[in-house]
Amino acid sequence: MVVFSIPDKSQIESKRITKLAGLSPDKDTFDENKPDRELEAICSKHAVPFYALKDYLNSEDLLEKDSHWNRKGNRKVAGLIRDVHLKHGFRQAASKKSITV
Repeated sequence: MVVFSIPDKSQIESKRITKLAGLSPDKDTFDENKPDRELEAICSKHAVPFYALKDYLNSEDLLEKDSHWNRKGNRKVAGLIRDVHLKHGFRQAASKKSITV
């Protein structure tokens, strides 16, 4: 098992991070990385690899009007998943039988 956090635009674009921080009751202690740090701590406790996709994506990887990935973003994430698969030595499915529909 591997856990990937999927960011919202507000976690990637600096102007949106600033706006998000402005909504915080305590702007001085606002930490946009807190959710990923907490997820990473939980995963680490259980020896589960964790990857924060906000560390791999930027605003150019997202659709203009929302937080879905565009083609470039999909390619980046697919490449990361492939690399993680190879790094952690996950086994391929036992059989590659084709299914006829």
